[in-house]
Amino acid sequence: MRPQVDTLLTSAYEINFPNKSVDNVFCMRLLHHIGERNDRMKILKEFHRVSRDTVFISLWVDGNFKSRRRKNTGIKKTNSSANYQNLFVFSPQMVEKEFAEAGFKIVDKHDLGKYYPMWIYAPTFLAPGRIDDVASQIDVAPTLLSLLNVSYDSHFYGQDIIHQASYHPRAFMANYLTIGYMEDGMVAELGPRQHVRVVRSDSGEEVSPDDPKGASLIDEAISYYQDASSYVERCARKDAYPTFECSMGQTTMGHPESL
Repeated sequence: MRPQVDTLLTSAYEINFPNKSVDNVFCMRLLHHIGERNDRMKILKEFHRVSRDTVFISLWVDGNFKSRRRKNTGIKKTNSSANYQNLFVFSPQMVEKEFAEAGFKIVDKHDLGKYYPMWIYAPTFLAPGRIDDVASQIDVAPTLLSLLNVSYDSHFYGQDIIHQASYHPRAFMANYLTIGYMEDGMVAELGPRQHVRVVRSDSGEEVSPDDPKGASLIDEAISYYQDASSYVERCARKDAYPTFECSMGQTTMGHPESL
């Protein structure tokens, strides 16, 4: 039987929950859109107020790949009528200082996709430490489930960062037009109209099409994304159930009602 989930529409500034009413708070890519310090502090203090134990926060900080790219290109998201900026890059020191002022003690940090940070506050069951293995956002859910000691069957490519990332360090990434796959210090980019290229993750330097490692990385990236696309397409066909089984890797999924 699937667990029941109750949804709630509320403000991050005034969360409609009493004090210490939830076990975990998970905040994904929100705080770097909040430019005013006082506003960020209100949100952080609300997280601290409603949580009993654990707070997970993911955001951009200065020094990660995305913020460096933003600085190098000079791109600034603006509104043409008000010159409005909705994306900010903060230093890790400032972020940690604000967390401390809100009442948190930072016990762990993870860089998702090399230089994409995630802070994990879970003092009850997670010792302080740092993991620098390559990972990506799809690895967040498996990592959280592992930390919470929840068993599950995985049908997708996400892996537990803490226990599995060192065996196969890789990252999946995407923007509005391009999908990418990073491994062994290189990123394969797959774009519209079958445009492909490989760049080095530390410098952005383009790798020659004749490089055998680059060519192999492109093949691996294409196979990952094509397999995932095919999997989702097959599983979306309602007329295929219950006789058709969707499979990826070593896991299988039958009719949704049977899960």
